[in-house]
Amino acid sequence: FGYVGRLQNVFGAPMIGNRKYLLDVYKAFQVRYMYFQDNLLQILPKEPNNKKHFDYYSNLTVFKMVADGEDLKEHYNQQLSKALSVNYGFIRNWKLMYPFHYLNRIKTLCEKHDIELIFLYIPSFGMAAEKPLNLAEYQKYGRVILPPKNLFNNPGEWADNEHLNFNGSHRFTRWLANELN
Repeated sequence: FGYVGRLQNVFGAPMIGNRKYLLDVYKAFQVRYMYFQDNLLQILPKEPNNKKHFDYYSNLTVFKMVADGEDLKEHYNQQLSKALSVNYGFIRNWKLMYPFHYLNRIKTLCEKHDIELIFLYIPSFGMAAEKPLNLAEYQKYGRVILPPKNLFNNPGEWADNEHLNFNGSHRFTRWLANELN
């Protein structure tokens, strides 16, 4: 929420029981500082909207990274144990209270402007769950797109355990474009 929320919404969020309040405030300032730096220093083109920009971005070292196989295995094992220890009942509902509060607000705003609300599930590497744990809740609000698992099985297409590298993101983006058409 701190990444995308307006400052007045970040500061105005309920504090009692909101275990991510301080993190959201920190992220809000961090993201705004990074945007300020980028705009001030004009480090990268604003939008990669032509072949020159595409070539520039695709040649950056960060996009050529390939994740370490051992890190990916460790992440997979962590994700598997996390999936086996899912909270249900009161604790689960308590943790989801604030995210779904804002999801209701987003849905209302979309309906007001006749916009289809679509959720895209992108798992991290080796994610044990092929679909989000809260799939039924998300489907109440809008369409949920679940990519095929084979899009994420190639370790050579991951920069780290959470981010696709250039080749992986390029393949995923082509699939998503076809899915949305």
